[in-house]
Amino acid sequence: IIKSIKHKDTLYKKLKMSKPETLEYETLKQELHSYNIILRRSIRLAKITYYENTFHRYKSDIKQTWSVINDILNKTKKKKCFPEYFCVGEEQIHDKLQIANQFNIYFTNIGPQLANQIDQPENLSFKSYLNKNIRSRFIFHDVTPDYVDKLVINLRTKTSSGHDGISTKLFKYIKDILLLPLTITINQSFQTGIFPELLKVAKVIPLYKKDNNTAFENYRPISLLVSISKLFERAMFNQLYEYFQTKKLLYKSQYGFRKLHNTELAAIE
Repeated sequence: IIKSIKHKDTLYKKLKMSKPETLEYETLKQELHSYNIILRRSIRLAKITYYENTFHRYKSDIKQTWSVINDILNKTKKKKCFPEYFCVGEEQIHDKLQIANQFNIYFTNIGPQLANQIDQPENLSFKSYLNKNIRSRFIFHDVTPDYVDKLVINLRTKTSSGHDGISTKLFKYIKDILLLPLTITINQSFQTGIFPELLKVAKVIPLYKKDNNTAFENYRPISLLVSISKLFERAMFNQLYEYFQTKKLLYKSQYGFRKLHNTELAAIE
């Protein structure tokens, strides 16, 4: 297609350099017209083929599908700036530290407030679902450098980072020199039950949702974790989840956070 566009430009240049109302001019004009039709058809066909293949590739990934649709519609996320002040009741606060503290107060109270709104079913507790005597015993197994390497490879490649400033994209570049110490640290964490304090710290970013941008309740928190902490979590999760699956400890009607389970199955039940 690029070669065809260059050839079209050459024909156009020749047309402009030839004298009007001559046989050469008319011939070039007709040739350029015909070539434009063929080129446009080729570009349309290439676009159709490209998007057909793209949608087919992402047919099981709704997030990527919408990303492609937004790309076609030329919809891009606009970066929004924070307002100059926020409102606490009738008062306007401008100090950045005060604003950060108010965000912290609001975000830390979301969970308890939502929990208080849930109606507890009568005569039921967790004991109603966990009614089997489990004879088996769970023990963490040590991980190997090769296993940790696979965990790193499977991390989503992102440029965002936690408070340490190391993104998963950068982490993947330097992983080879870190595999051995990481493996030792993860195994020590499993053996001692101690999770490093610095890995517990998350960088929380308020993202604006809708309506009044000076109200704290119109923002939602996004926690950016340290990349290394995700390896600890995934290594632990894989062993725990395998144990729960093997011993059939998960309640049959739990559909969230399980492989091959989704909201459709929950709705059917």
